[in-house]
Amino acid sequence: MNILWHMPTFRQHTCGISRRAMHFGRELIQAGHHVEFTVRTHRTDVTAESLAMFDKGLKLSLIDVRTSRPVHWSLQSRARYAIARRVVRELRQTHDLFISCQPEAVVAYKERWPNRAALLVCGGTTILHDAADAARHGPSQGLSRISFCIDRVLKRRNERRAFMLADAVVFNSQMSRDAAAESYGLVPHSLHVAYGGVDLERMRRPDESERNSARLKLGLDADQFVIAWTGRLSPEKNLPLLLRAIAISRTAPRLVIAGDGLMKEMLTTLANELKINSRVWWVGANPDVRPLLWAADLFAFPSVSESFGNSLAEAMACALPCVAIRADGRLVRNASRELLDDGRAGRLVNEPSAEAFARAIDELAGNEPLRMQFASAAERRAKSLFNWRSGGATLAGLISKISGAKGGSKSAPKLFESLGAGRSTAVPTSVVGTTRGSSPYCA
Repeated sequence: MNILWHMPTFRQHTCGISRRAMHFGRELIQAGHHVEFTVRTHRTDVTAESLAMFDKGLKLSLIDVRTSRPVHWSLQSRARYAIARRVVRELRQTHDLFISCQPEAVVAYKERWPNRAALLVCGGTTILHDAADAARHGPSQGLSRISFCIDRVLKRRNERRAFMLADAVVFNSQMSRDAAAESYGLVPHSLHVAYGGVDLERMRRPDESERNSARLKLGLDADQFVIAWTGRLSPEKNLPLLLRAIAISRTAPRLVIAGDGLMKEMLTTLANELKINSRVWWVGANPDVRPLLWAADLFAFPSVSESFGNSLAEAMACALPCVAIRADGRLVRNASRELLDDGRAGRLVNEPSAEAFARAIDELAGNEPLRMQFASAAERRAKSLFNWRSGGATLAGLISKISGAKGGSKSAPKLFESLGAGRSTAVPTSVVGTTRGSSPYCA
């Protein structure tokens, strides 16, 4: 099957969704499919040559379309939809299946070609970010509240349309699948989960010489307790909590942060205010985080809104004990409980506070047998569940079903149905405010 995979943004190292797409593309090629990625010219640092180095069978085509900026951030979803329509009009490649991780692109594609197969590989869902976004934009304050609610209505409307129009929807965790099903009133067994996250050939437990070498390069003494964090410096990662936890921890651990992003300046300022600059190492974006994970004694994952958590899965595969925040369904919506096997493969902090996180750090720092227990359990779980091979096989099997359902019939039934809804492309003018799909911040 010829697969055209649209990416709204395509980055080699700093985007988990991009890495997921590349690894799944490689697995689909191994299953006998042809995969070509397409992205707007100025939205990628990937080249055809660099993609071929990752896998010789992967192709890349660039689309040059004019862009438009929304007059206000609350209208960004409308702007994305307008751009997606232009992108779809420019598609010239011969293909049997269209894949995108952008809801607006799937909507635009199915509006133009309703009888062609389209798959939404969902990197997350906007409902996971409601609480964190509301806290940032202060929706209780006049115009900010109105702007936030407009943004939420438009995002949810596009997302719900994509879920209804796509021939199948793939989530990267059971948690995000269930959250979407509950919020939008969708039939749970019609949604799919394809785990990923770990390249088992690279992300593995270090031997003693590799660990010693990694610590030596970082200038670490044998008795220094080191915590690692890797990822994108963005609000949902909740790094201010981690910095505050480091500041009040009784064990005074070192913290290595590998990543970059818009919050870098704010975070370095906070570390200075907390007087922990000497214990925090900012190593920047790093295409190979293995030495950092191999040198560390603990991995911290304080994210509050995360559909999966690639960096957590990678740390687990490297046999690194982990501490994360348990989802509460309100302020914290992440898949950490799912990844850490409800606390059997790592420590889950029940309260999203710096004090609780610091207590968990101190507990693990002072209990080496517990760290080793968590490390072994995390390694086994990552190897068995969170790897690209098994996730790619799940995705390939789903694509085969789509191909069979679409085979030769212009009116083949969808694999996806909405509870109590028909297949009309019409969408209710109001999504927020209904029983399902509503946001408590816009009531």
